[in-house]
Amino acid sequence: MQVKAHKFDVGNIVLQERCPITPTDTAPMLKVRLAELGAKLLQETLKDLPHCLHKSVPQPDFGITYAPRVTSSLAAIKWQDMAAVQVYNLHRALTGLYSLSTTWHGLPIKLLEPSLEIGTSKQEQQTGNSWLLNRPGYVELDHKSRVLRVLCADTKWISFRAIVVPGKKPMSPKDFYNGYMSKHSVTEWTFT
Repeated sequence: MQVKAHKFDVGNIVLQERCPITPTDTAPMLKVRLAELGAKLLQETLKDLPHCLHKSVPQPDFGITYAPRVTSSLAAIKWQDMAAVQVYNLHRALTGLYSLSTTWHGLPIKLLEPSLEIGTSKQEQQTGNSWLLNRPGYVELDHKSRVLRVLCADTKWISFRAIVVPGKKPMSPKDFYNGYMSKHSVTEWTFT
């Protein structure tokens, strides 16, 4: 980009290339790829600078989006509003900056190592409690997979392999179940 004086991200596009983003890419992965691509394009530009500057084109005035400042508040999961894929994509975007966060009965916690899931609640399978499907934020431990599963607004599940409680090191879902979930009725197993 040919930068204008005293302006940020304004000026003609000197050279560009598309960079595909896969459904599993995280911000750090993309940062590495973009750095490599940027270095390659910079070398190409410098090899033939007069020609590249002559061929530069103005940035379009349409399709512009502005991202909010990235703060820890962006990591807060809104279970009532977010689909499972949105929670997963939030993790992908914030990896390396902030861990996803939520609360358990007023206790702030961090959720680590997410993955998308397909299937119904183990609790619903055992008891037929369809009310669970209307409770975004409902949490359960899947003993077989050793993950903590959370129901999202779209009635799909996202699972986590590690949980961090303030003042403690990351714990397994089973440890979280034993130390926190088992002290509450199944009807109170909800993140907010």
